[in-house]
Amino acid sequence: FLKLAKKYTSPFGIWQRVVGESEATIGVSMVVILFGLFLVIQWPYIFASVPAETSLMQFGVATYSEYVRRGFGELIMAGIVGYAVAGLAYISSRGGKWLRVAQLVLLGELGLFAVSILRRLWLYQELHGLSLIRMYGSVVVIWMLFMLGMLAVRQFVKWRWVVVELAVSLLAVVGVVWINAENLVISHPPTVNGQVDYVYLSHMSGDGVEGWIMAYARSEERR
Repeated sequence: FLKLAKKYTSPFGIWQRVVGESEATIGVSMVVILFGLFLVIQWPYIFASVPAETSLMQFGVATYSEYVRRGFGELIMAGIVGYAVAGLAYISSRGGKWLRVAQLVLLGELGLFAVSILRRLWLYQELHGLSLIRMYGSVVVIWMLFMLGMLAVRQFVKWRWVVVELAVSLLAVVGVVWINAENLVISHPPTVNGQVDYVYLSHMSGDGVEGWIMAYARSEERR
């Protein structure tokens, strides 16, 4: 039988009345601040530049392999979360200048995350050759950069961009399946301690039969 004197009002109502923005702007802005602080604090580690692989010890990692694997999953997860936040904010509240600014800044931060991952993969491949997981990982990160770019484009141009996103995504999947990735790996084989990893080549599928031949020839030489 109780009757409230007034309805519930959001604690962020003052922000909306003063700035004229929705609560979504505050949510996105908080994520922007969080990711921004992470980038500032972790910048020397995320974009580590060392004269030799052994110099990575100053960051608590021993090899480029550990450097790539340690940050890959976390940065990909951060990218997914950030993209979801920006996407939901775009769907739920498309108006507002400051919301658009916050979304673009967030997408820029996520782009830096993706570039840092690509840089790690490039350093790893430059020193230790290719592998299937490194190639597929690179494709995922490049696709992620494309999706971030498309969400940024949506802020300015209204069109059925979902068609482009689906087409490029399908093209990426078909390309990965159609291209003989194992032949590319064989042309730039993975190495261990400066030597070709013939064990890895011997475990390839039938698409990488040249790797079997190389591994067999190596085993014959060592007899």
